[in-house]
Amino acid sequence: MVCTAGDYARFGQMLLSGGELDNVRIVGFGMGVSVRTGEGGLPSLRSIGTYGWGGAAGTTYFADPKEELLCVCFTQVLRHSLIPENDYGTEFQRLVYQALV
Repeated sequence: MVCTAGDYARFGQMLLSGGELDNVRIVGFGMGVSVRTGEGGLPSLRSIGTYGWGGAAGTTYFADPKEELLCVCFTQVLRHSLIPENDYGTEFQRLVYQALV
């Protein structure tokens, strides 16, 4: 997907709203999206049912329906996972959920 940060956030809001945006049905839920089921995996701050995906250069998106939360983090760092000290995704998630308290 190539778009502006604002358009990306509106796309995410549309998904969080069950495929509707501005009272118009756009799409349904599709393939290529991760969903937190609570079964196995590492501990996570995200609620069960949270879904999202990551981009090639480190951009990440997740929506937590339980918390009515939409999170978009844009970065353009190719091969970001190869940089050990680059843990921005975990830090971003931690800061978001701490702000809810």
